[in-house]
Amino acid sequence: MFNIEDMGAMIISRAKIGFGVVASRFESGGERSDDLALRAKDMLEGAGYEVCMAEKTVWDAADALSEASRFAKEDLDVLLVLHASWVLDSLQYLFVNTLNVPMLMWAVPYTETFSLGCVQHFGSILSQQGIPYDFVYGLPEDKELQNEL
Repeated sequence: MFNIEDMGAMIISRAKIGFGVVASRFESGGERSDDLALRAKDMLEGAGYEVCMAEKTVWDAADALSEASRFAKEDLDVLLVLHASWVLDSLQYLFVNTLNVPMLMWAVPYTETFSLGCVQHFGSILSQQGIPYDFVYGLPEDKELQNEL
């Protein structure tokens, strides 16, 4: 017999996550995007999530439109966007306005990237518009981050 906590954990572990990395060619941090993406995907799949991975790092509006359109064809439960660097709001807006799923933003602890500042900035915009979101902070190997997810 399952208790409610076991049932919740079972449902969460089967969540289908649309996952992608955003970065700017003009800011520090983008050079880590591929490595972060692979480590994060391994961590998410190891935790039991079904991951619909972006085909590439989202560097510009064309990439964001392409990935958002591809994600829109999936039956996602949540969109997880890892910020390898500061990015223009327009990249995130394209995801939010194309997909009708909650957004989870992920900031990384590299201060020169302004990743956390970008997540906090866009989060305040989403809050003002009444759009649900949450954020996490850390690296894929961080146990606390894994528990938050």
